[in-house]
Amino acid sequence: MKLNPTVLGLALLVGAASCTSSKTHYDDHWNPRSVGLRMGNHAFNYRQDRDGDDFWAFQGRQMSAVGTTVQRHVFNENPDNPLQPQ
Repeated sequence: MKLNPTVLGLALLVGAASCTSSKTHYDDHWNPRSVGLRMGNHAFNYRQDRDGDDFWAFQGRQMSAVGTTVQRHVFNENPDNPLQPQ
């Protein structure tokens, strides 16, 4: 079977034209460039689109919440309880 060079060239042209790519989506899990961002989101539980603040303000709120939890459960001291003496 002999291939026609015109048909082969046309097939290669159509195949090359179909391999275009769109802009990069870093939140797309099929994109390997999104791995670092997704690992950071998972490790620090921070997403700018959901949390809104910058990273350090978010971490400050998280550490404040952790400190309050430790104070309540370990030291048995709740500053929000009106029935507990100061």
